[in-house]
Amino acid sequence: MARGTRVQRKYKLPGGKSRKMLNVKIAAFFIMMLIFGVIALIIPLRPTESVVEKRELTKFPEFSFQALADGSYFKQVDLWFSDTFPFRDAFTSANARLKSLYGIHPATVHGEVTTGDAIPEKPTKPVSSNGSSNASSQASSVSSAESSSSEASSKEEKPIPTTTLNAVLLAGDSAFEYYNFNLEVADQYAATVNNITQKLQGKAVVYDMIVPTSIDIMLPESTRAGLNTDDQKKAIDYMYGSMLDETKKVNIYDTLMSHNDEYLYFRTDHHWTALGAYYAYEEFAKAKGVKPLPLSKYEKVDFPDFLGSFYADTEKNPALEQNPDVVEAYIPPDTNDITCTQSDGSILEWKIVYDATDYSSSLKYNCFIGGDQPISVIHNPNKKDGSSCVVVKESFGNAFVPFLVSHYQTVYVVDYRYWEGSISQLVAEKGIQDVILCNNISATRSGALVDAMGTVLY
Repeated sequence: MARGTRVQRKYKLPGGKSRKMLNVKIAAFFIMMLIFGVIALIIPLRPTESVVEKRELTKFPEFSFQALADGSYFKQVDLWFSDTFPFRDAFTSANARLKSLYGIHPATVHGEVTTGDAIPEKPTKPVSSNGSSNASSQASSVSSAESSSSEASSKEEKPIPTTTLNAVLLAGDSAFEYYNFNLEVADQYAATVNNITQKLQGKAVVYDMIVPTSIDIMLPESTRAGLNTDDQKKAIDYMYGSMLDETKKVNIYDTLMSHNDEYLYFRTDHHWTALGAYYAYEEFAKAKGVKPLPLSKYEKVDFPDFLGSFYADTEKNPALEQNPDVVEAYIPPDTNDITCTQSDGSILEWKIVYDATDYSSSLKYNCFIGGDQPISVIHNPNKKDGSSCVVVKESFGNAFVPFLVSHYQTVYVVDYRYWEGSISQLVAEKGIQDVILCNNISATRSGALVDAMGTVLY
């Protein structure tokens, strides 16, 4: 080749892609963006609630000149726009699947991990209800709050307390909720229990059951030691130590721990299983002085493919999705009938254990006692001794209730988050002998839930 001769070379873009192909891809990208932009503007396509997250989505804000002036109006519009994007659940699920392809993540945290209060070494032991000062002052302070709450509720509809899970730890194919102790609310919980114990002295026996959650029972202590989650056994002992001697404490922590190689809690949901509830029932029977019915006496039914709250909170994590839970339920031998009064006042004749085969994967836990109804009643046709109890609970109590049926002629079930009555009045009107408070420990760190429980106990 002669010197000075210019050689014309053809250069290709990296990867051997031609500029024409690149232009096509760029055009396709902008077309897709345009399509998504148009879809985002179609109001009827915007969801109002999230099935995955089990919550109502942000509503479009009402216009006001004040909100416009301070800038909050457009902030709320922006929040509404992002929170109600069309097909958000599908995109959330796809995002979780995409993240799973990045690599193996043996342990991840979803949500914000907070730091709890220090758990006192010794509780302030209340004196007997027949004694002086401390227990009385606790009770009077709660009574005053309840009285104010009662007056307010007579003027306006009772607000329904909402609960959200703490941060969730995902380890392999199981998830766990962090627990952070709240001293003020724990004291409030103990005072509330003391208050109802005093009010019902000589009328009914009060039992209190605080249910530990899976992170303490199922996760090895060596693993928990490195996490910002508080010691539930110590917290439960503190709250029980702050209660009156007249309250019968059903301490189930050690019992559940001794069975932690069994299926006591769901991996994809924050609730315990019916087996975990059965072991708690055995401890209750000891406290009451009765013989528990063997598990073999119950008819067992299984509802597979359950994907619960942890699955939603981890954005439909594939590791959980590929290993769904099984909801095991036990039908009591005496009856499977329950009468529920719903929030609108209508009566529902239902089943203690209902066939949840056709329920969606997120609702299988609703097979117990018709779900979270304000008040329900179970009549045992095989008992005629006038015995009765009322279970005051949040959703953890649902799996526990079926095991009580054989011991009472009548079992009342109250979900204090939705009921607007008075336990004290119910006990007086129905001649109820036992009041059983059943709460998971996470509820004892929620001021809203303890307030709601105190309101119905007045």
